[in-house]
Amino acid sequence: QYFIGAFDGERFTNDNAADVVLMMDEGRDFYAVQSWSNTPGRQLALAWLNNWQYANHAPETGWRGTMSLPRELTLRATSRGVRLRQRFAREAAQALSAPSHISPRSLQTAGEHCIALPEGAAVYGQLTLVLKAGTRLALSLQQGYQQRLWLTAGESTTSLHYERQGSNGQATFDEHFACDHAAGSVDGLTVTVTWWCDHGTLEMLVDGATEQRSITQVSFVDHRRQPVTLEVVSGRVEVAEGGIQSAVE
Repeated sequence: QYFIGAFDGERFTNDNAADVVLMMDEGRDFYAVQSWSNTPGRQLALAWLNNWQYANHAPETGWRGTMSLPRELTLRATSRGVRLRQRFAREAAQALSAPSHISPRSLQTAGEHCIALPEGAAVYGQLTLVLKAGTRLALSLQQGYQQRLWLTAGESTTSLHYERQGSNGQATFDEHFACDHAAGSVDGLTVTVTWWCDHGTLEMLVDGATEQRSITQVSFVDHRRQPVTLEVVSGRVEVAEGGIQSAVE
């Protein structure tokens, strides 16, 4: 949780009402955020990419989570007031290959459509979608049916929620890992999803006209065998532009 306001050296004044809860991340696995000092002109932070509700019961040997990619933080004016804005630190791009562009297309046929077939163990992608009001779709970023991001277009906003499946036979893990959660909304019907899919992790930044939502999740899918897919449930969506890059190991 974060707060926007003014500090006079003694007292902090919140710009928002007490019942307005602002979250840096809407996912299940973005914990204990730490920031850097001595980064002139930049505010950088990262988090532990895990969750204590199941961290000790993860179905992995010798692995109990990782850190998120560093994020560069700024403030931006939105229709709901000043809000935190994130982007993946530019240093991460130094490890990327040349981009493979995603061809624009209009999708109005109900069903699942393959958007891209990325290669590599760590993948960076960006996809801009233009939705018609009433459209509902599910986006899988190399997660199969284990994790999907749902977008539902209203008249002037796009609502988000995500689902994650998974179990390993341990009651504590099975109770908390699988989830189906609302992740707020962004303004407008043009949505850009920027993501990193890496070993055991999926980090997403979802941008509307001025608003943004961050969703960070642990993933145990072998994403190297999975495509990027878009399932249209109702309505019509245009893939305006996009690109995929793999990290050079």
